[in-house]
Order: sequence, then C-alpha cells, then structure tokens
Amino acid sequence: MRERFNKQPARISDNRRKLEEKGLIIPDREKCEHYLRCIGYFRLKPYFTSFYQEDQDDSSELTFKAGTEFTQIIQLYDFDRRLRLHCLDGIERVEVAVRATLTETLSIRYGVDWFMQPENFRLDKPDQQKKYQEFRKALDDNLKKWKEPKPSQEYFRHFFQKYGPDSIPPSWMIVESLSFGSLESLYKILKTSTRKEISRFFDLGPEVLESWLGSLRVLRNHCAHHDRIWNRKFNYSPAQNLSRLETVLKGQEASLLYIRCIILQDFIATTAPQSRWSSRLRNLLEEYQPNITAMGFPNGWDNHPFWQQAFQMGSANSSQ
Repeated sequence: MRERFNKQPARISDNRRKLEEKGLIIPDREKCEHYLRCIGYFRLKPYFTSFYQEDQDDSSELTFKAGTEFTQIIQLYDFDRRLRLHCLDGIERVEVAVRATLTETLSIRYGVDWFMQPENFRLDKPDQQKKYQEFRKALDDNLKKWKEPKPSQEYFRHFFQKYGPDSIPPSWMIVESLSFGSLESLYKILKTSTRKEISRFFDLGPEVLESWLGSLRVLRNHCAHHDRIWNRKFNYSPAQNLSRLETVLKGQEASLLYIRCIILQDFIATTAPQSRWSSRLRNLLEEYQPNITAMGFPNGWDNHPFWQQAFQMGSANSSQ
C-alpha cells in the first residue's frame, strides 16, 4: 500500500528556520525570506545538494557543510539562470538557421506548398505516417485559427486579406509558425535526399542533425521552463559519431550539459561564425566558478583546439 501524502505547506519563516537548523548560515534573515518568497523553497531545493555534507544517509535529515552561507546557494541559482539564457541565445541561432535552410531547400525543390504533398515525405513506416498525419492535422487546425479576425501572427492576417480565406500560405510562413518540436518532427519524416541536402549546410549527416536537433529541443524546453540545467542529466543523448569532432566529443558523458555546448558551438561556427558565444560561455564560468564537472566540463576544457578556434573566430567581432 502506498504512503499517503500528508505534508503541510510551510510559511516562509518556517522554511528559513529549517535551513538554519540544517546548519546553513543566514547573515540576513530578511533578505533570505525575500528570496524564498520570490523564488520558492521548492525551486531552490535542488541547489542545496552540492552544499550538503557528504556520505549522509538519505533517510536522515541532511545537513549543510560547515561554513555554507545562503548567499552561495543564491549565487549558484543565479549562475544557472544566466546559463539558461546563454544556452537559449545559442539555440535561437540554430533554430532560425534550420527554419530558413529547411524552407528554402524545400520551396526551391518542390514549390511553396511542398508540405501539402505527401510524396515529399518518408511514409513507408507506420510511425512516419502517424507523424505526417499529426503534422497535417495540426496544420489544418492552425489554418482555421489563423483565419480568425485577430490571428496571433500579423503576416497571416495580411495574407488572407489579400489572397482569400481558401488560400494556402507559403512555406516560409508555415515553417516560421512551427514549434521547435514540430520542426524537428517534420525534418525526421522528410525524404532522405532532402534531409541530406539540409544537413549538408551544417556539415553534418542527416542522422546526426536529427539527433542534435532532438537534444537541443530537450535543452530548450528545460531553459524555456526555467528548469535547472547546470548539473542536470538529460534524457536524450546526442550522436557523437562525427569524425571531425572526434577529439572533443570522444569520452564525453552524453547526458550532461558540456556535450550540448559543443553541439551549440559547432552550429554557431556555421551559422554565426563571428559570434562570441563561446567566449561569453567561458566568461560566465570564470565569473561564477561553479563545479564544472557536474556539467560534464573536463578540467582545462577551454584549452582544447576546438574551443581555442571558437574563441579566435569570435574575437573578430566583440559585439555579438
């Protein structure tokens, strides 16, 4: 028989006292309670773990290492917040480039309404057929929504006003409206020749691009929902079988953040070679001095030729 949940909500002051009882030093109680009120005890709790004393029994009341202050926890939380924003900045560049490359490739090859033509997709397997049917249903639902008097996207309103409610918007409008997850799913079921042409722009094979997009989708979702990422183990492992990046990818833990930073930088080197994304990542780690091994970063990571080349590429334009 399962245990009945009977925990009661605690007041801010009670949670603050609980932290003090666990050995946390709180020099400014008023400021501590302000953070607990505005961030929440539950959201901050995962950041406590790296400050707990080691070798404690999970069944006992966990206590903090001697000398640990509440400001250290807030500093780690703030680092994670800025790290999420930095990753989103990189993901945005990738996402925009994939959208543009996909719609340009397919529109030129098959016309502006390629997404309405089943022959442009791999539909030989039941799961592929299901994905295409889901895409078409979502598209039909969205077309109805976009025809309403106040659609969320201005360009759809102008399109239907000019060309009539029965017209099908062109590829560049449709692709811009897709979520990142839908974009990834759409790429998966494209014809192999088309997938190869799109992936070639990023100097990747189609399977690697598919895997990397899936990995970044998961990272993006965590970042967009303000989830902790600094020491998270992600449940989607990206492909590492890429010969040109073998020395930097080899031996890296696929579930941790570091390999995703490699992926982001590799995309950025193609889509925005003058970006200082890599240098800003290094600066962020130097400013906060977190436990980088919890993110999968090896000691001396920034001395690897892959990162040295990235820093040099970005130094040409310090504004990006």
